[in-house]
Amino acid sequence: MVALYEEALTKVNGSGGQDEKDFLARRLYDMTAEIIMSLLIIADASKAPELFADSANVYVRMAEEHVIGKAAYIQAFRVEDLAAFEAEKVADEAE
Repeated sequence: MVALYEEALTKVNGSGGQDEKDFLARRLYDMTAEIIMSLLIIADASKAPELFADSANVYVRMAEEHVIGKAAYIQAFRVEDLAAFEAEKVADEAE
């Protein structure tokens, strides 16, 4: 998961505009949280496997799914995609 995060971070930092960075930052934030929570539950499972091993297994697998999805979204993102998320466009079409 960390390697995927680093690749996504490199892509976001290499992007041209601040709008794109701002838009993708939320996904990076979510990825960071998933990775940290995984590390914390793995640490708990290492200390008390009878209490946390099953939870760690379930949570880390779920976190992997989320991180992989967000990494794929970031890698496939194009700055042109931002236009589809503009609220003004929706308001203009409603009139």
